[in-house]
Amino acid sequence: MTIRIKGDLGTEKEIFDILVQVARCDPLLTTGRYYADWKVNYAGSKPAAAAAAMLHDLCNNDWSIVIFGYPSDANCPDGTPIISIGGGTAVGRDIELYFDAYDAFYQGYIVDGAQGGTISIPPPVLMVHELSHVYHTVHTMAGKTQMDEEIQAIVVENAFRGQVGLPARKSDSHWGAPGVPSRPSPPFPYCIAPYQGWNCGCHIATAAIGAPSARSIVEFQRAVKEFETWTVGETPLLRPLLDAYQLFGPLVAADVRADPVLRADMLRDVVRPAHQLLRVVRVCLDTPPEDPRVAAEIAHAVTTYRVA
Repeated sequence: MTIRIKGDLGTEKEIFDILVQVARCDPLLTTGRYYADWKVNYAGSKPAAAAAAMLHDLCNNDWSIVIFGYPSDANCPDGTPIISIGGGTAVGRDIELYFDAYDAFYQGYIVDGAQGGTISIPPPVLMVHELSHVYHTVHTMAGKTQMDEEIQAIVVENAFRGQVGLPARKSDSHWGAPGVPSRPSPPFPYCIAPYQGWNCGCHIATAAIGAPSARSIVEFQRAVKEFETWTVGETPLLRPLLDAYQLFGPLVAADVRADPVLRADMLRDVVRPAHQLLRVVRVCLDTPPEDPRVAAEIAHAVTTYRVA
């Protein structure tokens, strides 16, 4: 079954972007819709780097692995606040990986450093740590103690740290918490993917909001995927409009990014109303016409749209 990113938490892009960093922006790592979720695909032969090779292996086997990217204020299925652990795994029908997609409200997590004090554990490093738990769950860790599993995961984590030039973690400490490291660490060397990856083409909205992973952008992304194939008879309904948007959208987005006043106007007068209009459309599509609540729900959505 390979790896799936849970598709109803609004954090799919953040999780995939973290996986891209684990693979060091290998263009053979891609994602695509798989029912309500997103399937992670890693084509080609196994990479030389250990972390990318591990991810490649997990993407090309029969295990069903589901990554749940939670907001920092969410709880895991067992009630554990995700911010108290950063990441974790559980084995049931699927192998589930729980992950704080927003890095402790962007404060970051810290762990014990090999040279004393505390050091940061950036999201890609934490993801490597948790993927190691998944990998060794399905491969070699049967019968091992929790400490054995943690030590093995830290070995893999430290190998990745060495690859990207970050200080090593203390090998026998699996303590971690949100916080500021006591020992200065170089920033994580984020690579730039040589492809558009997840981008839905929401150029203007992304420029106006300033955050490509904002919930409204995610909803626009889903709408593009769902509505782009609509037809009237055999005539595409939205595809020509979307194609035209891809021509002028980047030009407008460049002006929006460069002009704070235009950005504020675009956000107020275009993006927010469009987001609410999308919700009106969803109410119309998702509510059965015979449902007596449909009129009230549409009226509420339209009212919200008018004041957006």
